[in-house]
Amino acid sequence: MNSNVQYRYNVMKIDSLQSFINIKGSYINNVKDVFFVEVRSDKYNSIIEFLEKTLPANLKMQSNVTIRYVKELKNVNNNDINTYIGKYEEKKCHGKITLENVTGEFLECFNLAYDNIIGFYKKGKNSVSETMIKNFSIKLLSWIYGIGMDIFEKWSPKSVTKIFIKNIDKEQEYLFAYFLTLLGCDVMIINEETKTGLNKLESYIRCLNDIKLDLVIPTPATPNRVPVNQTTPNGVLATPASNNSVPIKPASIKVASIKQEPVTQRIEPNRELSFEELAQLSSSVVMIFVQDRNYEVLGTGSGIMIGRDGYIITNFHVIEGGSHFVVRIENDDNEYQTDEVVKYNNLLDLAIIRIGKMLKPLPIYSSNKPLVRGQQIVTIGSPLGLFNSFSNGIISGIRKTEEQSLIQFTAPISYGSSGGALLNMKGEIIGVTQSGMEHGQNMSFAIGYEVLRMFTKGFVS
Repeated sequence: MNSNVQYRYNVMKIDSLQSFINIKGSYINNVKDVFFVEVRSDKYNSIIEFLEKTLPANLKMQSNVTIRYVKELKNVNNNDINTYIGKYEEKKCHGKITLENVTGEFLECFNLAYDNIIGFYKKGKNSVSETMIKNFSIKLLSWIYGIGMDIFEKWSPKSVTKIFIKNIDKEQEYLFAYFLTLLGCDVMIINEETKTGLNKLESYIRCLNDIKLDLVIPTPATPNRVPVNQTTPNGVLATPASNNSVPIKPASIKVASIKQEPVTQRIEPNRELSFEELAQLSSSVVMIFVQDRNYEVLGTGSGIMIGRDGYIITNFHVIEGGSHFVVRIENDDNEYQTDEVVKYNNLLDLAIIRIGKMLKPLPIYSSNKPLVRGQQIVTIGSPLGLFNSFSNGIISGIRKTEEQSLIQFTAPISYGSSGGALLNMKGEIIGVTQSGMEHGQNMSFAIGYEVLRMFTKGFVS
């Protein structure tokens, strides 16, 4: 890892075990996003029970994510203490520690993280003796080997590693958890409510601020639904009154949808569809209400179903700054609330959220045949809160940017269209609508299918 690497902590809100497991921080231009959270809860035993029951399944499902559950940070084994003393002396004499079966890139990262954590340890005390540093170093090495060095054998700056640590409250244990984040790991500490917690370290480890939370244990089998909104006389949408109701006020725009009749004929694959048939695909394009921590609506956008298990792709700028999201689906009288952001990339301007419902995903274009100017397209999105508006046009160009290629097309889009579907005449996703020229007529842009295929790998079904 380059020595100029920067870490950004907790760039998206984490408030469930599933969101911690699913979210994948980006690594772009030497900036690594990591997540470091502590749960202190009176539901400690229930959380641990839930975690230990569900984690084995997550380990199997998340083939591209390494997950490790640490039940205890054990005392140093006397049989291994001479090995750790030798590595401490090696660092002191030669400036670096060598490790077995890991890449040279990880060794550089490890030694930088070691130097940083020893620096934090010294900073938090009035005076530190050489013996104290030696003992702390031995504990660090013992704990990292105890977790298992195998998780770092195929390490790269882009690796996604999730580590759960149970029942810790000593300063050195917290510093070790922080040390893991300096290796690029996402760390969740789970403690009883009575633990003293991170207060010991907040004065000199800034990334630990505002990360204490009390989890509500998720129930994956039950979709997280919000009752259908009813329109009040002033045109503002609100949920029926109940203890669990969530106010939804989408920019004072009265949202209306067109009730589509179901398609009765069988649509054969690999043929061009009529506009009427393409319009029926609107049931796989959603409207997203973006809410802050207090469930106040910040804005609206669009999204596309890409995976049966609740996965929806949209633009990062649609969800940026949001804590909760309410999803509307055509011909569905329920609305679905979620806070699961499972993947995002701010430079690509893409994000994937997940809701608790089985979906009808649209296929992403997979042919090697390139798009051409003049090719017919259609768009589906919710401009200005007008749910699932349907337009047609043609591709007018392919524009290169530093990060990717953008598809320029003539179908008009407006605020709220972001994250919507750009489809070819076979009903395949060729782009995610992103932006339009404010002072240019019918000059709209979408993120192309090549980037989408790469970004959605592992989520598409």
